[in-house]
Amino acid sequence: PARLSPQSPVVAYRGSMAPNDPGPEAKHAEIIRRTYELYSSDDAHTMAELWRDDIVWHIAGSNTVSGDHIGVDAILAMLGDVMALTQGTFQVEIRDIATSGDRGYSLHKATAMTEGGVAEFWNVLSFRFVDGKIAEVWNYAYDQAVDDTVLS
Repeated sequence: PARLSPQSPVVAYRGSMAPNDPGPEAKHAEIIRRTYELYSSDDAHTMAELWRDDIVWHIAGSNTVSGDHIGVDAILAMLGDVMALTQGTFQVEIRDIATSGDRGYSLHKATAMTEGGVAEFWNVLSFRFVDGKIAEVWNYAYDQAVDDTVLS
């Protein structure tokens, strides 16, 4: 069964229906939502507390931030690079979050100002959780060419 969360458009998960035990899926969905919220509010310290120290973030493509970023410091540097490359105009809007077991997924729309105007690009992030923290993230672009243009 699906449950809706007032904090995000849709949060679907399979877990315990007991009111006092939302199950790991609901907790994972909240961690994903909080990561986005804290990134948008520029609270890197609190955001990093949601991640394992050995977190790995995989970004496909041929742009400045493509590659495997390993560890909290490397990922915070990469997220800082995204803001620098977009002159601080990068914004993310969650459209959907889903979780199942130790996995979570988010769909978001990102925007950034470019020389040609506002660029809009869509991404799916796939999360893997270990011990209640984000251990690994894969970034999948709807249109990799747009991501590569904005982040180069």
